[in-house]
Amino acid sequence: MDSLNQEEREAHHQELLMSQTRHPYLLPLVTQAVVQTTLVVVVVVTLAPSVVSVVRQADMVLTVGNSMQAVLGAMGLEEI
Repeated sequence: MDSLNQEEREAHHQELLMSQTRHPYLLPLVTQAVVQTTLVVVVVVTLAPSVVSVVRQADMVLTVGNSMQAVLGAMGLEEI
């Protein structure tokens, strides 16, 4: 009877060990995903104003370039 209890306890202990170690890679994977997502959010929030500024400046340069081309075209001069 005592050996049966011992076997049951060992089986229960093995079951507990297996349930705890069944997915040992899951926690590092979740942690890595959270860290990477956080880094992406930080980078986007940090760089967004710079990207908006660069896009506005590029738009301004293109607008000025198009205006100058229109003026040269109206004067009969062509860009070289």
